[in-house]
Amino acid sequence: MHSITSHHFSMTVAAIDSFKHLATKADLHLFEIRVLQSQDEMKNDLIKWMAGLLFIQVGLCLSVVLFFHGN
Repeated sequence: MHSITSHHFSMTVAAIDSFKHLATKADLHLFEIRVLQSQDEMKNDLIKWMAGLLFIQVGLCLSVVLFFHGN
């Protein structure tokens, strides 16, 4: 009888240990905050790159127009 009880206890402990790796609501909330923050950072970087490319394109167009306009 004692071996059956210890077997059930070890099975219960094993089942509880297997649930330790599951995410809690707090873990999911922190993950969501980190994802949203990284999305904001990527959006800001993308806006900076697009503004930089806009200036490059305008400069290139002006230089081509002014080069051919002078000839």
